[in-house]
Amino acid sequence: MDNTEVKTIPYSGVAEDSVLSAMLQNNDAISKVATMGLKSDDFYIRANQEIFEAMISLFNVDAPSDIASVSAQLEKQGVFEEIGGLPRLVELISFVQTTANVAHHAEIVLDKSVRRKIIDAIGKISSNAYNSGDETPTLLDNAEQEIFAIAEGRNLGDFVRFPDVLEASVARLKALANGEEEDKGVLTGFSDLDKVLKGLYKGNLILIAARPAMGKTSLAMNIAHNVAYKQNIPVAVFSLEMNKEELSNRIWSNETYVEVSKIQEGNYSDDEWNQLQEGAKMMKGEPLFIDDSGGTTVTEMRAKCRRLKSKTGLGLVVIDHLQLMQGSRKTDNRQQEVADISRNLKIMAKDLDVPILLLSQLNRNPEGRSNNRPALADLRESGAIEQDADVVLMLYREGYYNPESENMNVAECIISKHRNGPTGMVKLGWRPEWTTFETLENNYAEE
Repeated sequence: MDNTEVKTIPYSGVAEDSVLSAMLQNNDAISKVATMGLKSDDFYIRANQEIFEAMISLFNVDAPSDIASVSAQLEKQGVFEEIGGLPRLVELISFVQTTANVAHHAEIVLDKSVRRKIIDAIGKISSNAYNSGDETPTLLDNAEQEIFAIAEGRNLGDFVRFPDVLEASVARLKALANGEEEDKGVLTGFSDLDKVLKGLYKGNLILIAARPAMGKTSLAMNIAHNVAYKQNIPVAVFSLEMNKEELSNRIWSNETYVEVSKIQEGNYSDDEWNQLQEGAKMMKGEPLFIDDSGGTTVTEMRAKCRRLKSKTGLGLVVIDHLQLMQGSRKTDNRQQEVADISRNLKIMAKDLDVPILLLSQLNRNPEGRSNNRPALADLRESGAIEQDADVVLMLYREGYYNPESENMNVAECIISKHRNGPTGMVKLGWRPEWTTFETLENNYAEE
């Protein structure tokens, strides 16, 4: 006797027809299911996907979704006969007597859709495990991404009443008035910069942009170290350019005042070796986590950060740098790809509820000007970066362009954009031997 279990693909033709019937009868039903996040690929039956897509297209241009309009739209899509023509639409419109249960029926469609996606994901994971030449950690990460993508697709937000938001703001101001500082953003460790920015706020995308050799990686790692070591806040660093040893040496140098070149070459004195050992002991418990794997997409970064946050907490993400990142979808248009990455990083910041410090190169325009100071228009590859960023910091060192400068060891941190505050310029000390920046007290000039 064959006891083999017969498995059937999860779907409900009745629920799908019920949803489409309600949508044909009432545009409010379309609005309701769209708000729930129902999409055409949630329908299993191909013809139902096309009919749903036609009604959503009409809804998006504020057109009625009656039989005549839907028929015309299906003709435009070239599938009117394929879905069964007019008889199919007539059958659908009379399938349910009321549209009151459309949300319930839509939930059934969504539930079946998720189950199918899980089955597909498991099949893909299984196939990769059997056939892929990838290392086991990569297989595990890819498997997590498959499941995570399904969960993300169901993560829909909703409106929040303004009075509720206002109530939370009142509570925040009362806490501040009582001397509580929980509302402060993550402090950069540079006093003048923190006075202007009030720290790096949760959900914000903060851009550090500069031409090569201005020190953007150094500033970012200074901030990361200040946050992790001095504030004991977990920091995730994605280094797409330097390897973890190079970054580690820089931080080691910053903290011990032993030149980076000496650490790299192993050419240090006995006193410096003692300094290095003491620094290593002091930083032993620093919650700074470095990923130098490279070629990482935003989706992969988000998954890794989610895991880290669940294990240790997470207060800041640093990404070095934007131009080395890959988009999640293939395109020949690099400007569009960078725009997608920028937008997804902003979404990632809000989703993880942490600030993201993103480094970016500038185009060559500053090199061709008599005044080499950068401007927002110099952002490389996409104006979307400027739009998505909450704060844009630009680095400029006069000493790089002019060897005769009196300000060889002074850097300008230009606050070119500050969504919730003033712009201006903060001067920082630059110590090339330690690849580090230092605070120069009371050196902020407001625009």
